[in-house]
Amino acid sequence: EGAAAPREWRTAPLVGVRFLRGLLHDGRAETVAEAIAAHASEGSEANAAVARFEALGPEDRRALVAFVEAL
Repeated sequence: EGAAAPREWRTAPLVGVRFLRGLLHDGRAETVAEAIAAHASEGSEANAAVARFEALGPEDRRALVAFVEAL
């Protein structure tokens, strides 16, 4: 996975995400919004990003998800 060290996780590119049936490494998220929410957990480095997504208004959230789904 690129230059990731043994204790690092390299995120897969989002290009082509529109062709995937399941998201995340195990396919358990059916939508982009589910995948974002699944990153929230105690101590997760993604918590701040998830909180920013959840703080978006409905229209901005839909626009962001639509953008990601179009990749």
